[in-house]
Amino acid sequence: MATQESLSITESIGGKRYYNIDKDGILHKLPSVTTILSAMTDQRGILEWRKRVGEQEADRISTFSANRGTCMHQKLEYWFTSDIADKQARLVDVNKKMDEFVKENNYTQEELACGNKLFNSLYACGFFERVKSIIEMEDTLYSFSYGGYAGRVDCVYENQDGLPVLLDFKTARHKKRAEYITNYYMQLSAYYLAYYQMYGVKLDHAELWIAVENDVPQLVYVTYDELKGWLTNFLKLVKGYHDKYDYLLTQNVVSSYRSDKFAGINDIPIQYLGDYIPVKQLGDM
Repeated sequence: MATQESLSITESIGGKRYYNIDKDGILHKLPSVTTILSAMTDQRGILEWRKRVGEQEADRISTFSANRGTCMHQKLEYWFTSDIADKQARLVDVNKKMDEFVKENNYTQEELACGNKLFNSLYACGFFERVKSIIEMEDTLYSFSYGGYAGRVDCVYENQDGLPVLLDFKTARHKKRAEYITNYYMQLSAYYLAYYQMYGVKLDHAELWIAVENDVPQLVYVTYDELKGWLTNFLKLVKGYHDKYDYLLTQNVVSSYRSDKFAGINDIPIQYLGDYIPVKQLGDM
């Protein structure tokens, strides 16, 4: 199960999440992509929201949102990794596994019900039909570029045209505007580069499937050129994170070797080119 596997190779250091990556017999502790984004981007909007609704209510909403999101993610993983051809039989099996998952992790029936609803919205709107086959599911990716980072990508799939696609699942209480999901774009660019460095495969594009409570889901299509633009931003954050937080790692533990170059896609510019804003806006499926 991906959730438990992820926890088994991560640890908290100074309140920040690190992956333990064994490379050629050397242990590297690499900060997670989401840790870098959280530490190095403007969080004032979240802080203002917490102040507005109150800490207790903010904690309640955040916990529920995280848990219902985990339920949706886990159900998607069960669905796409199942070898049961009949869809009805597959759904019965997936639901049985989800009941066990919820009990093992002490999630509530309300969180499960919301996760099921989000899953169903993606299915009903035809998102699953985009997938011809699954290439990777919940794969741990890492890069040593600019000090290094690691993360777990939700999915890499082959689409109906036979092209490999990077996919990340998201949940939301309300529809997202493009300017509010810049961190999502940078997260995708980070996974894109790491996947290329690890496997030598240039993915065609990336997608976000955003399941929205009480609304239709959103499909965000991110082109290769857009990913290159967001990567320049993200790599600057990676370098800044290591400059600021590498003191958290003890001298007895080898972290990522420091490099201001990366063995990757040659035509991706590594210099920072300023804030990148995609031309495409969010669209509904």
